Amino acid sequence: MQVPTKNYYKTSPSTMVKELNYETALTIIESWEVLRRKKNYAEKMGRGLFIKFFKQQPDASSVFGFDNNDENIQKTPKFIDFANHFVEVIDQAVQMLGPDLELLTDFFVDLGDKHSKEYGIKPKFYPILGRVLMEQLEEMLGHNVFTVHTKVCWLQVYEDFARDMTSTSIIGPEASFFEHHCQRVIVSK
Repeated sequence: MQVPTKNYYKTSPSTMVKELNYETALTIIESWEVLRRKKNYAEKMGRGLFIKFFKQQPDASSVFGFDNNDENIQKTPKFIDFANHFVEVIDQAVQMLGPDLELLTDFFVDLGDKHSKEYGIKPKFYPILGRVLMEQLEEMLGHNVFTVHTKVCWLQVYEDFARDMTSTSIIGPEASFFEHHCQRVIVSK
């Protein structure tokens, strides 16, 4: 796979490879491992995250192929599979934080391009998804594990992933919202 040149991107590609330090990666990995030890962590994490996401961004449910008017949607096998798959992607990303950062950046650029072109995922969804990800991590891990320091580490990594995923999108007015809002994801609770 050939990675596009910088001129291809509508926003600058992430500099995660240069900026992610060992301590940040270790904090993410350790907190994720605590989560992974919980029974049915993927289903609970994914289900809780997307229930919150669709509540805050109702128009996203149809983009993801769900009927927002269905009150029992979160109990359907399709929803559970979707939520589990999202958590599996996070799981793979966390595993790649150490030695495979360059591959991880390429993976998220390609994944974002696919989600944008094939599924119509909008850049405006990423800040909201980041906020509910932080909320769900905090809910599942508790304040003793998901400390302010841990939140800051997760936010840094999420911002980089989201920036990579939106790097090939045609960015409009949402761009300034994304830049502003992602910095506030953790602080505003």
